[in-house]
Amino acid sequence: MSTNSLTSLLPTEISVLRYQPLLVFHIEVKPPSVIGATPGYDRRIGEIAGGRFEGERLRGKIITGGSDWQSLRSDGAITINVRLVMQTDDGALIGMTYLGMRHGPKEVMERLARGENVSPSEYYMRVTPYFETTRFSRSSEREAALEIGLSPLQGQATFDETLRECEQAESAGFSSIWLGEHHNHPLLYPAPLIGLAAVAGRTRTIRLGTGVLLLPLYHPLTVAEEAAMVDVISGGRLILGIGAGYAPEEFAAFGYSIKERGSRLEESALRTGR
Repeated sequence: MSTNSLTSLLPTEISVLRYQPLLVFHIEVKPPSVIGATPGYDRRIGEIAGGRFEGERLRGKIITGGSDWQSLRSDGAITINVRLVMQTDDGALIGMTYLGMRHGPKEVMERLARGENVSPSEYYMRVTPYFETTRFSRSSEREAALEIGLSPLQGQATFDETLRECEQAESAGFSSIWLGEHHNHPLLYPAPLIGLAAVAGRTRTIRLGTGVLLLPLYHPLTVAEEAAMVDVISGGRLILGIGAGYAPEEFAAFGYSIKERGSRLEESALRTGR
């Protein structure tokens, strides 16, 4: 049986938790209806009376009518189950559910119950939110629409056949064309940007995407310049899809270890985006 640490088995890209704030929200809750000690929990339910939220990409109000179900457990912890509706400033509706738990010393919990200001360092509280919506924005005046792209015949056909299939895809109303990347592979070409530059000359409106370009294998400046050139040639139709790759033999062919793929992808993506 291996004695290696389990953490050593994790890929680099998932060994560190990375996050950033999405939004800040303030909820107004009416005094709760105390149901009391049911067979499972001591339960109380508060009605959401309103509120607001704001973040870098989202801001708006919380609509009246949601509910805040709090259940006091026998160990003193309170489980939280909140459901509410958010309305963005441009009119889109978002359903939000969050589940979680609050726990702390008895005297601290009593101060919270009285509505006192209590430092978050004095108690534990964590929730996990879930969001649901069916439209991007009412200001866009369109529902979210299904778009269908095509990955045409590639390495298993002549390039003329690939080009003809791309022309037919545009005529048939497909929204995009995607060329993949693998090396020493019978089904895919090794250089999707070069292929898309050729496709750009035979099409007019269809979007052109790399699905995906193996960014860790290249210098980010080279990728940025070549992608920009294809975008110019195509009249702004390029979608640059990037990926980490998964085949050890492809990394070895370029002189890299597959263990570097996460760090190289992150660094190169940041530099390419500049």
